[in-house]
Amino acid sequence: PPRPSTVAYYEILFRCHVLPALGTKRVDAVTSADLERLHAAMRETPYIANRTLSLLQQAFDQAERWGWRPQHSNPALHMERYREERRGARKEVMLAAAEMARLLAAMDEEEPNVGPVACAALRVVFWTGWRVGEVLALQWANVDLKRGTARLLLTKTAAEEYRQLPAEAVSVLAQVPRVAGCPYVFPGQDLQGHLTTVRKPWARIRRRAGLDQIE
Repeated sequence: PPRPSTVAYYEILFRCHVLPALGTKRVDAVTSADLERLHAAMRETPYIANRTLSLLQQAFDQAERWGWRPQHSNPALHMERYREERRGARKEVMLAAAEMARLLAAMDEEEPNVGPVACAALRVVFWTGWRVGEVLALQWANVDLKRGTARLLLTKTAAEEYRQLPAEAVSVLAQVPRVAGCPYVFPGQDLQGHLTTVRKPWARIRRRAGLDQIE
């Protein structure tokens, strides 16, 4: 059986990506075109897009075994995956104090262009050092601003992990408005799921700060 962390990861993929795109369709009505649209919408996060497609392929295989779809009708079969960056290919870049100051200033300057949600998420990433995906998936129910802690539901090493928030990150989070009906700290455009990528805002901020060498 899969590990609990793997199950938790699949649940997040299903809730955040599959249900918003396919939740109104019958299992036997989903087509390859539906999955291609979903995969294309996630092209800026190729790893997550590919994992979502793999999850769907397994799910439709099971649907065939249960008789919910005709045999050999898996719409995810033979779909082309995105090319993923080889692990370890990125090089770490250590920023000097002046460069970090430029980066923070660039976030302030670019906020009218890229939006307050993306900038707030990037500020939290900056002050915590957490992975972008961990920050974007934060839920208000798992953030305690008074104690300065957060419970992460999916990390690289565990399915659940408590972490301390630095004062600067608490200050950022305290200014983020809550959206009625959305459990996430950084909601996406549909105001139901969470923001799934900040790749383009991050690129603009790096350019403004003159720090294109960092990723």
